[in-house]
Amino acid sequence: MVHFILDTYCAASDQIINLDKSMLNIKEADNPRKYLGLPSIWNISKKEALGYIKERILKLIHGWSNKELSLAGKEVLLKFVATAISAYPITCFKLPITLCNEINMVMASFWWGDNVSRRKVPWNKWAGLGETLLAKQCWRILNNPQALWVRILKSLYFLNCDVLEAERGGKASWASNSLLEGRDVILSGARWQILGHNSIRLWEDSWLSQSTQRYLCPIALVPSSGPRMVANIIDWEHKT
Repeated sequence: MVHFILDTYCAASDQIINLDKSMLNIKEADNPRKYLGLPSIWNISKKEALGYIKERILKLIHGWSNKELSLAGKEVLLKFVATAISAYPITCFKLPITLCNEINMVMASFWWGDNVSRRKVPWNKWAGLGETLLAKQCWRILNNPQALWVRILKSLYFLNCDVLEAERGGKASWASNSLLEGRDVILSGARWQILGHNSIRLWEDSWLSQSTQRYLCPIALVPSSGPRMVANIIDWEHKT
């Protein structure tokens, strides 16, 4: 149908469409390679797929090793050049712990060099950095529910709930599990703020301000007619 419409247009306008440059002549590639640094097709292990991060960092460090650099200079290069290589992948996926450890060793070796007299302070862990960026990604999902990319993720991974209530499936993808890792970081310290919300659950949600206890734990079976929401036990008139 599309080709018929274009042929009719060409016949009426005496113009010709160059199919070699047209989107209508897109061919399937045998090896689509990478997009934004990530493989387009995952047919290898996670460590092997993201191993290019370590290789690129090693290549940079080999070039820096021939220069006389102070600790301040090394810190700038590691934080703002080497770390930037993984900025996109670790906001999408949780890196394998073995790969993180290997990258830590490479960066720590460059940081300290051959100086054995200094007290060795470990370099920041990449695993912690990845969890932080994944948590930031989940926070964006919570604050932009109508964004197209968020709606696509929701339809794929947590169709009938929000990301805070999503559960890990038996055959969950790497991307889905990575997002839930970031979600868990948020939930480990997040608290609901009571501002008249009627959707905060009394027994399940974290809403208490105490650091040791985040939600109420009933000491007996709560009857079906008992309070279920935080709003049910608050006197809004006297704010108590």
